[in-house]
Amino acid sequence: MLGVALRVERRPDHCVVFGSSPYSSTAAHEVDMRSVSIVGAYPSYELLSADTSSASLDELTAMNIRRLFGERV
Repeated sequence: MLGVALRVERRPDHCVVFGSSPYSSTAAHEVDMRSVSIVGAYPSYELLSADTSSASLDELTAMNIRRLFGERV
């Protein structure tokens, strides 16, 4: 994931990882990236480590993604 951030020339804390497993959100948080989990193979109660979760990509809006970066201290 850090390699991708270098290729797109963005800091890791300005990147979002989209995944459908709890392992992808854990890996994203280890490198200070935000994570969005899509409910699929894993039920929503196993995806609690993600910053946000959604039933499908169609439900995500620009404002939902923007809120991920607005919550920083």
